[in-house]
Amino acid sequence: MTPSVTFTVQLTLKPDEVERFCDSLLPELLQQTRGFEGVRSARAVRMDDGSNRVLFIDEFDSIEANQRYLAWREERGELTMLRSLLTQPPIMDLWPLTIKTV
Repeated sequence: MTPSVTFTVQLTLKPDEVERFCDSLLPELLQQTRGFEGVRSARAVRMDDGSNRVLFIDEFDSIEANQRYLAWREERGELTMLRSLLTQPPIMDLWPLTIKTV
C-alpha cells in the first residue's frame, strides 16, 4: 500500500451543541467523509473530561486529496456551519509522515 497522510481536526464545541453534534451531525459527517474519493478512513473520538472536545482522525491518499476534501467542505458551507458550533477555532494538523515500527 502506498504511503498516506493523516489529518486531525480538534473541535471544542459550545456546551449546548455537544449532544446535537455527536448524536445528529457527526454520523452524517463521517459517512460523507468516508465516501469522498481519496479518503482511506475517518473516525472521531470524544474527550470525557468536560471540555467538549472532539477529535477527527482521517487518513487520505495524499496531501492533494486532503486539499480537495477541505475545498469540497468549504464549497458546501459546512466549515462555516461547524465554526458556528465552536468556542474557539478548530486545530487542524496534517501529518504527512508515518513512523515505521518493527
